[in-house]
Amino acid sequence: MTMRAIRKKPRSRDNMYCWQNAIIHKQKLTGCQFYLGDDVYVEAAEDDKPHYIGKIIEFFESTEDKLYVIVQWFYRPIETVIKEEAMEELDNLFDKRLVFYTDIKDANPLKCLISKLKIERIALDVDSKILDCDYYYNMSYSPNYSTFSKMAGDQPVSSLSISSDMNLLNLYSGCGAMSTGLCLGAAIDGVNLITRWSVDIDKNACQNIGHNHPETKTNSNDVEESKRNSFKLSKIFYVEKMIDICFGVPKGFEDRGIYFKVRWEGFGSGDDTWEPIGALSNCTERVREFVISGHKANILPLPGNVDVICGGPPCQGMSGFNRFRNNKDPLENSQNNQPKYVLMENVVDIVKFSKGFLGRYTIGRLASMKYQVRLGLLAAGCYGPPQFRLRAFFWGGSTF
Repeated sequence: MTMRAIRKKPRSRDNMYCWQNAIIHKQKLTGCQFYLGDDVYVEAAEDDKPHYIGKIIEFFESTEDKLYVIVQWFYRPIETVIKEEAMEELDNLFDKRLVFYTDIKDANPLKCLISKLKIERIALDVDSKILDCDYYYNMSYSPNYSTFSKMAGDQPVSSLSISSDMNLLNLYSGCGAMSTGLCLGAAIDGVNLITRWSVDIDKNACQNIGHNHPETKTNSNDVEESKRNSFKLSKIFYVEKMIDICFGVPKGFEDRGIYFKVRWEGFGSGDDTWEPIGALSNCTERVREFVISGHKANILPLPGNVDVICGGPPCQGMSGFNRFRNNKDPLENSQNNQPKYVLMENVVDIVKFSKGFLGRYTIGRLASMKYQVRLGLLAAGCYGPPQFRLRAFFWGGSTF
């Protein structure tokens, strides 16, 4: 009968087996010599699962003369909280040789060992393509807390000084409660976290933030209806200046793209209109002036300028099931803006609906970009509000 390993919660030989007081450094099995510290394949508990991956920590013999091995496990991405439910969407983002170090150790019969292999620990900034090994790891994983972390002893991310200034982008901001709380919390540690940009579909919410936080550049995705058709087409109008920019589909248009809000020469602010960039080909000097002034004023978060992103997106907007999602919006490409920290809040159903697909995908997406990731559930009633509402929080911390 084939012996199979059982890999579950940490357990020691103390409460499983009686053993003889002897030190064993090596064991021979089916013609292969195994030593302490060897990386190995271990027979999985299910027929349809790949062999487990681990490191031999100890050999011991029971009082019944049976041989056992204690193995410290490595987890493939699909064996973490990501699981099969989200791995299909993320499979191309993880190297096939990547595993995660864990503190989980199990004692199993020696006959569960299959063969030896080679696993290397590397730094996060090392190109895995140059490695000559079967597997490698650069982060650890804690199954109990669904947490991905840097390895102990890794070079810490450059620490923030007391006078550090950090820029925050608040998505789905509402009236700005989350960003305000983050800024107040950061101040306790001496970090000057400033909400530079805020985005919400509710214009009133954006106006509220602009009133309470003049330093914040607000943007409503539901841009106002274009008035361009109100002008008589027989006339020629001159651009006085550009006053805003957006990426999307303003009302009155059909094509998604970059639009500028234009102040027309001889007209007031009530006649400002959104115009596609293609219609402004004769206004290169005005576009240039806007880009220069906008860069100085930080009206848009440029790559590298965002230190923190926070938000509580609606499930439909973040879901892979959302048929209205936009695959061409460059601001939705996380590679364009990789902040030092990410905080996302959502309802608890995010870890329940469709076998937790949305929560698993969120964790996996952050982990694939080498973020340290932590999932937590918090009860609102413990922090002031007169209600017990549970909320799920996803926290990502940069390792680079």
